[in-house]
Amino acid sequence: MQRGRILEVKPVIATSDDLFDSQWVLYKGHSIWVSVPQAAKECGLSTLTIYEWIRSEPEFPYRNVGVKSKYQVDKIALRVWIQERTDKEKKRKFKIPSGLDLLSRSKR
Repeated sequence: MQRGRILEVKPVIATSDDLFDSQWVLYKGHSIWVSVPQAAKECGLSTLTIYEWIRSEPEFPYRNVGVKSKYQVDKIALRVWIQERTDKEKKRKFKIPSGLDLLSRSKR
């Protein structure tokens, strides 16, 4: 039984955004799958961190290849997932008010 969800990544054109390198340009319908050690190295993470995310995070972009739990990670979706997770954590931790909240405060 395979756990996790395979994300459908939409086509991306790499620009000056720090999130994407020029080698990570996606074409419609294609994903770039890499091994866990390679994904960890490219993101500057520990392989143990990646394996922990596979085990504990249902939204993590991975797939199981073979019978003996050889995992592969989608390179682009991993970067996007990490960025989204970081953004959510920042909002939760710092409780950044929206622009409308700031405008309503200034009118008082």
